[in-house]
Amino acid sequence: MIKRSPIILFCLLFFALTLAYNYAFPVFLIKGTYVAHVQGQDGYLGVKEGDTLRIQADGTFHSQSWGSGTYRIANDEITFRTENEAISTSFKRPYFYGSPRIAIFYDLIAEFV
Repeated sequence: MIKRSPIILFCLLFFALTLAYNYAFPVFLIKGTYVAHVQGQDGYLGVKEGDTLRIQADGTFHSQSWGSGTYRIANDEITFRTENEAISTSFKRPYFYGSPRIAIFYDLIAEFV
């Protein structure tokens, strides 16, 4: 039993860190430029294939489709606010360890990568 304790502890720690990594999105991980990938001809929420989204560390963003505004992160959700509207969406990571992606619409496979 004593020899199994480090292995079990390691597995529990690995599982806890994996969950924390997948559901915590601090600003330093998500800031940067994203490009929209939208399957099909029609975009969703005004986003079309190839549109860019720049997220900056100071809490602002600029998008070709939404314009400029501010954003707020809460766990795995992000809300973009412009002068006219607020758009809420969430982050996802493919296969737990991929780069963070911003989902535009899950069913249409529309996302910023």
